[in-house]
Formats: sequence, C-alpha cells, structure tokens
Amino acid sequence: MIRLGSLGGGVRYAYTSRGGGFSAPPFDGLNLSYDVGDDARKVARNRDVVAQRTGCERVVWLRAQHGNAVGYVDGAELARGSSQADGEPPEVDGLVTTEAGLAVGSLSADCALIVLGDPLAGVIATAHCGRPGLLAGIIDATVHAMRSRGAGSLKAAIGPSICGFCYEVPQRVADEVVATVPAAKAVSRTGTAALDIGAGVAAQLAACDVEIVRRVGGCTREDPTLFSYRRDGVTGRLGALVWRVP
Repeated sequence: MIRLGSLGGGVRYAYTSRGGGFSAPPFDGLNLSYDVGDDARKVARNRDVVAQRTGCERVVWLRAQHGNAVGYVDGAELARGSSQADGEPPEVDGLVTTEAGLAVGSLSADCALIVLGDPLAGVIATAHCGRPGLLAGIIDATVHAMRSRGAGSLKAAIGPSICGFCYEVPQRVADEVVATVPAAKAVSRTGTAALDIGAGVAAQLAACDVEIVRRVGGCTREDPTLFSYRRDGVTGRLGALVWRVP
C-alpha cells in the first residue's frame, strides 16, 4: 500500500507500507532498500511499483548515516554523476531539491521519515531521523538547507516510526536524548525508560516554525503491515518520497 498526500500547491508526497511488492520473506513484500540483503531484481521491481503509483520516474533515494548531513540534488547534478549515477545514493540524512519532477526519498524500518516543502518557493526535502538524528539536529539542518535555497513558509508530514511504548532504551541513553529533546521522553509498556521519536521530531519541526500537516500513523513495531528492525531484525525498509508537479 502507498499512501499519498499533499503539502499544498504542486507538492506531493507518498509513504509506503510493506504490502504490494515482490520481495520474498523476510523482506516481503514492498522492500525498497538494496542494502538489507534482498534480491536486487526484486527491489528494482518494487521501486518500479512506487514510480508507477506516484508517477515519479526520477527518484533519488538517500542512504541514511544517522547524522545531520544534508545534500542537494537536481538534474544537472545527476547528469554530472555526482549524486546517483551508477546507482550510488547520496550518503546523507536530509536531501533537498528545487527541481520540478524530481523526487527525493528516504528509507527506514523504525526511524521517522519526514517530507517537507514550500510550495510557493518550490523547495522540497526529505529527512531520516532516529535517536541519533534527534541529537545531531537533522531536522534543523534540513530546514536551514531549505531556507538557504529560498524556502520560507514550510509544511511537513511525519511518517510512521517506533512508538514510545515500544522503543525501550537504557536510562542513560534516554537521559542523553531528553536533555536535548524533552518531548522525546517516554515510558515503555513495562515502565522502563523509552523514547518517542515521532514526538521528538514534531517538537523540533515546531521549533523551526514548520507546520505539520499530517502524521501518517502507526507504530512500526506494533503494525505488521510496516517493516520494523526492532521487531524482526532482518527485514525490508519503508519509503517516503516528495516531489513537485511540473
């Protein structure tokens, strides 16, 4: 299943689940990552499904590094082979473009995937954010990169991620994150320290004056229609992509 939405104007986005693809267990079915051990031919077919459903023939998927690096891509960059020519994705956690018809995408199996856009300025981006990303400031870095390209009023959607009840972490880890992002504080189902990645992302977006237009719901660990590394270990990856209609 692919959930479609809009950030206004000609800015569109999509979030994928695990249904409707070609991958065999444990990657079944719509795995979009080449980096998890799945058959590359099946991943290519799965990406074709997404392209057909969204109408996006040109998609640049980032390869998350769990940091705060942000890249930029457009048709000229692709033509020079500096971003994804030879199938090598940019190794960043935020990816910005201003080119209409070019989608930027991110992948995850528990972390939050965020899509952002300023329809008036024509600047869009995707970001990947887990616990390290909250601490590193990937949301702030992505917003800053977009505004340096002319974005003003920004809107965003946040995808599914592991919830605060399920993301149990050692107390010292929770304390470290909460000291920087208080909104991420959570308590697990068993009463131990935990983190709420989605709440932390929402708080950081709000602090950057970004309007959240939609939270695409679901806990990745609880929902069997979503991929979860915490639940399954070896598994596929969900995708989020955003593009601007020419």
